[in-house]
Amino acid sequence: FSRLIDAARAGGSYRGMSGPDRAALYLVAGMTGLRASELASLTKLSFALDGDPPTVTVAAAYSKHRRKDELPLHPELVDDLRTWLEPKPTSAPLWVGKWAVQNS
Repeated sequence: FSRLIDAARAGGSYRGMSGPDRAALYLVAGMTGLRASELASLTKLSFALDGDPPTVTVAAAYSKHRRKDELPLHPELVDDLRTWLEPKPTSAPLWVGKWAVQNS
């Protein structure tokens, strides 16, 4: 997993996402277990990095359970996300493109 993250960070753009953006996506996916549609719904406001514990919240409309889901975040993920999220716009989706849409 760490090799995948390192390769993504060093890699170029793929499906409209930069390498660092893909690395952040893979980290959040791998360390939370969120599904693609749940990940695609996340914005900067979805993360409460200064909470006790730090959390990510998935709105009910996007949750598998159709209820608001709040998941704790691993401390190592919080450190990575804090830096990565800083320049991101507040309410725009974090990972753009159609990567979460399944092709038939």
